[in-house]
Amino acid sequence: MQNSIFNTGGNSQNTSTISLTAENFFIENNPDGYMAKSELVALGRSLTRREPKDFIGFFEQLRRGGKFDANFTIQKDRGGKEYGYPRFFMARGVKGYKVILNEGMKRFIDDYVEGVISVEFTAMDLEKIALTS
Repeated sequence: MQNSIFNTGGNSQNTSTISLTAENFFIENNPDGYMAKSELVALGRSLTRREPKDFIGFFEQLRRGGKFDANFTIQKDRGGKEYGYPRFFMARGVKGYKVILNEGMKRFIDDYVEGVISVEFTAMDLEKIALTS
């Protein structure tokens, strides 16, 4: 007899964390990747004002294993792009980064927060791989 009416995938949860590399971030190299190289290039070229700095800072915090409030509101900016503003808990306060969100980035953030992945790269590593293929 089943103990719960909610099917959560059973009692055996995979608790191992995958060390995600920049290469494996992309679907061209990993069927479970988060976006195509061309998507990252397009996303990067669409960033305006502070957004590139925020994108780079966001990935740097993830690489350092930073903890952040993942309960952020998804909004649309003036250009119609969906974004979130995750706030990282720092030594003496919080620091937020505007992050443009597509479906791959949403799944990437969920996997990071749930401990499925650890980030072993920077935004600049992603850029280098995306532009050299």
